[in-house]
Amino acid sequence: MPFWTHSTLHPLEDSLSIIIPMVASAEKEEEVINEEESDDDMDDEDMGQVLQTATFDEEMDLLIYKMQNMISKLYHQQQFRDTRYLNDFKKETGRFFHY
Repeated sequence: MPFWTHSTLHPLEDSLSIIIPMVASAEKEEEVINEEESDDDMDDEDMGQVLQTATFDEEMDLLIYKMQNMISKLYHQQQFRDTRYLNDFKKETGRFFHY
């Protein structure tokens, strides 16, 4: 039962919906504990490689996100048929597309 009540507000479901995420989070905690135990077996060199891989993946994901964002902006600008924008864009990104 909530600590507040209101005549027009009613719960959508039983309290069972609250219990389900808690069970899932408990399972996740067990997985994290198991992963921490297995990480202790890795030496410093292996751990450094894992961190470099994670950093590489994060940087690649960021670049991909930026490119997708740029593409969506280009699609949006296309409707305006603004040649100044197109020329500025080509000037600013010329080296990127030449690569």
